[in-house]
Parts: sequence; structure tokens; C-alpha cells
Amino acid sequence: MVPTPARWIFLSGQCSFRDGVLVGENDIETQVEQTLENLISLLKAAGASTANVVKLMAWVTDASYAKDYARIRTKYFTSIPPASTTVVSALVDPRMLIEVEAIATTP
Repeated sequence: MVPTPARWIFLSGQCSFRDGVLVGENDIETQVEQTLENLISLLKAAGASTANVVKLMAWVTDASYAKDYARIRTKYFTSIPPASTTVVSALVDPRMLIEVEAIATTP
């Protein structure tokens, strides 16, 4: 449930780059963790946290990665989990194994 009035936060294109360098090439677990750390950093900058996320969307390059993403995601989203969609798709940079976007809201 979204509080009223709400301030909406839209974060897209989060992946495992840190300081312009891909972290975890060929390692889905490392890429998921770095991607979620990047997402959390942006949420914090916007005055929010994972508890404020109402929708997560992830793209993984292989269906087998969805399980790893879901498992690791539960470490970061420990309160009521947001609605979540995971899609298997190629990504712009072939070294990327995952990309995540989020919608959050704060009162």
C-alpha cells in the first residue's frame, strides 16, 4: 500500500558497474550483489531504503540466474517484499548478467 501523499522514486538501469568498471564478470552472484548495492546507494541518496520499494523488475541473461537473484534479493529486502518481475533477455553489454530497476515511494 502506498502512503498518500507520496513521493515516487524511479530507478532504472542498475547493473554491477562500480566506478565505470564491471564487477563480477561471469559471476551472477557477485553481479547481483553489486547491482543491489548500487540500487541501495541510490535509494539512500533519495532518502529511501529497500523498505520503500514497491516494485522490482530484473532482467537476467539466463533463466538459471533467476534463482540466484531471488535468493540474494531476500538478503536485501527483509521487510515485506515488493512486487517483483524477472525477465530473461539479452542486455546491452554482453558481460552484464543482470539489470534491475525499482519503483519506491516515501511519504
